[in-house]
Amino acid sequence: MTDPKVFEMAMLMSFSAGWYVSIFQMLRTGRASGKSIHFIATATVGYLLGCMAKLTAWRVGGPLDWTFYVYSWNGLVCIADLLLVLYLTRRTRPLPA
Repeated sequence: MTDPKVFEMAMLMSFSAGWYVSIFQMLRTGRASGKSIHFIATATVGYLLGCMAKLTAWRVGGPLDWTFYVYSWNGLVCIADLLLVLYLTRRTRPLPA
């Protein structure tokens, strides 16, 4: 029988690949067009909640699940994406007339 954590890990890795592509594209073009700050912030909160779930399970006596580290890494990458979007959006914003 396959451990369900394998599927959770595959989901996290595919999301991670999406963040890497997004960051690379923004760095290449220097623009954050089409990016939603609210979506990225919501995804970041989701990763932090995933971390909290793993830490809570660990605190009540279970082992610290290795997916905790992937949630943490994805949360950090998501924060980097958010900061890059904020920076590029402010940098490319037209000046008021």
